[in-house]
Amino acid sequence: LTYDEIQSKGGSTGYDNAVALPAGGR
Repeated sequence: LTYDEIQSKGGSTGYDNAVALPAGGR
């Protein structure tokens, strides 16, 4: 994912979501 794609999923930071999304998309 790109940073923008990660952010669009509602996360606080790109790094947090790069980890969280595969783990279950929190």
